[in-house]
Amino acid sequence: MSHFGTFFGKNAAVGKQLLWEHTIYQVAVLFGEAEKRIRSVDGQNRYTKLDGWWRKASHRINGRNGFQVPEETAVSEAIIDEMEKAKRELMLNAKNLGPDFADIDLLEFAAEVPRREKRGIGRKAKPTDFRFYRSGLGDVELRIEAKVVVRDKDVEKHYLSKEGLGRFSDSDEPYTNELVGGMVAYTVTEDRAAWEVRIDAGMANASIPSFQHPLPPSGQQILCCQVPYTHAKIPPQSEVLVFHLVLELDCAPSAR
Repeated sequence: MSHFGTFFGKNAAVGKQLLWEHTIYQVAVLFGEAEKRIRSVDGQNRYTKLDGWWRKASHRINGRNGFQVPEETAVSEAIIDEMEKAKRELMLNAKNLGPDFADIDLLEFAAEVPRREKRGIGRKAKPTDFRFYRSGLGDVELRIEAKVVVRDKDVEKHYLSKEGLGRFSDSDEPYTNELVGGMVAYTVTEDRAAWEVRIDAGMANASIPSFQHPLPPSGQQILCCQVPYTHAKIPPQSEVLVFHLVLELDCAPSAR
């Protein structure tokens, strides 16, 4: 049995494995479509001209100064906008695309959504970067944390920190109450493969169990890990399975 299947078996949720794989597949496709649209000529012309797209301070990359890097929440908002467009197109072509997209109309998503367990409200609500759920299936909800990674040290300092992957192990305000969560890295240097290696190596250094899972139906290898779940819950749960995606974005001037 795969690591993915073993996780669901340990948590008495074998019947949910296929639904989660199906959901992660559709989410990964939507992220990929959003990335492509944002990086297109039209996308760059539209988004880079908007006030708030770039971080206030420029960055030093590869020994050179003066790089403008997209701001995290701006990217997340653009991703939601482009996902909505991609979803509409997939719905129109669902019959031609087969059963893997037949229910794409039931997949809902939003950015900056408050956690279910929270000690604050408004600015103190600590919202999750992305929330996905299926209409009519209230027990299938996916929360995803996003982080910009520019330099190698960003993996440990931000992506894997208590403000990144560590949020899924928050004992007071858990990032999710579900078995599965997600992380997405926004990169402006090198390609996704290089950053996946860095993220996997960072998790190994931090003694975070990780594995690759062939995601059906495409067989695309997706990096996953298991982190402690420390919030009281019925039925009890000791871990969250977190999958990892890397999106390639662009800074100005290009750092690739």
